[in-house]
Amino acid sequence: MGRITLLTITVATFAPLLFAAEATAQTVRTYVNVDSISVGERMQLTIAVDQDAPTRQAITFPTPPPDTLGSFLRFGDILIVDVIGSGSTGGENGLLSDSIVYEATTFALDTARATPMPVLMTSGSDTLVLATNAFLVPVRSVVPEDAEDIMDLMPIAEFRQPVWPWLLFLAALLVAMAAFIFWYRRSPQQTLLERSSVRSSIPPDEEAYTRLDGLVSQSLETEADVEQFCVDLSDTLRTYLWRRMAVHALEMTTSELVERVASMEGSGEMTEGVSRTIEDVLKVCDLAKFAEVFPAAAACIEEARRTREIVDRVEEYYTPIPEEIAGADSESAATEASNSHGAHDKSGDDHHSSGDNSDGDVSASGEDSDPVGSSVENRSSAKK
Repeated sequence: MGRITLLTITVATFAPLLFAAEATAQTVRTYVNVDSISVGERMQLTIAVDQDAPTRQAITFPTPPPDTLGSFLRFGDILIVDVIGSGSTGGENGLLSDSIVYEATTFALDTARATPMPVLMTSGSDTLVLATNAFLVPVRSVVPEDAEDIMDLMPIAEFRQPVWPWLLFLAALLVAMAAFIFWYRRSPQQTLLERSSVRSSIPPDEEAYTRLDGLVSQSLETEADVEQFCVDLSDTLRTYLWRRMAVHALEMTTSELVERVASMEGSGEMTEGVSRTIEDVLKVCDLAKFAEVFPAAAACIEEARRTREIVDRVEEYYTPIPEEIAGADSESAATEASNSHGAHDKSGDDHHSSGDNSDGDVSASGEDSDPVGSSVENRSSAKK
């Protein structure tokens, strides 16, 4: 195994920025090329080793890591930045000098202190470690000579208030307002209000019949024509149900609308079978609108006819029949005649007994009940 011997070379005499240490056969010298240095200023640092030429040994100087950003050799306050060069020269009295030149700097204040730097001497399997002596490098002050104290802070700089943030805020506000107005105008509630305000003067059945007449007269030669026909047919039926039956047909899905009408049929609020026809018509329209399954032209006309049938059946339920109107008129006439007859009996004969008056009231009540009963009976038979 190799043998490593540590030998520290000391300086016998001190000279400004020239340092030397001697051993029996080796001499290590360290020096810089400046008298003083400023903070961050570059300087050259040289290490030289003198030895006998006949017994020359290999010298290894410390070097910074190659290609490593931010990695430096540090010896106290001295930072080795780079290696400028190295080599060997012949000296006097048979001596041989090996040296290396570094580029170094420091960030110390007042004085930079360099610690010993190791130098390796190798002979065969034996290694001798030499160390340079420590030295000091004066650091020049960067403070002006006439400076007495730390300068006061500068006043806060005044900058002109930029206008573009306000313009950007105003533009964003306008965009937000436009988006809100667009959303509000397109919301289902606003759409219903607009439609109701325009169509309030037109009865819902007349509006539906007019739109259906316009649909059946349209051309159905292309798939685009058929698709638009189905869209308009669905809107016509839904609008009519919304206006006539007060259900939110324009906002409901087909399943929700059919379920709502079916529940009205179950509670007696609508003629039975209407919900099934509504479902058949809207399913054909939904297939054309969403699945691009287009019916034939004859099938489109048939669906328009079935929609007209839905309107007819709903109108039959909501429109009073003539027998009902006649029954209501008879009921009003009988009530007026009974009231006038009772008043005449009371004023003409003050000596009638209370029993006779009771009989007269019962008789009048019996007469009043006949028209009402016949009216209800007539309406029930007509609905069936």
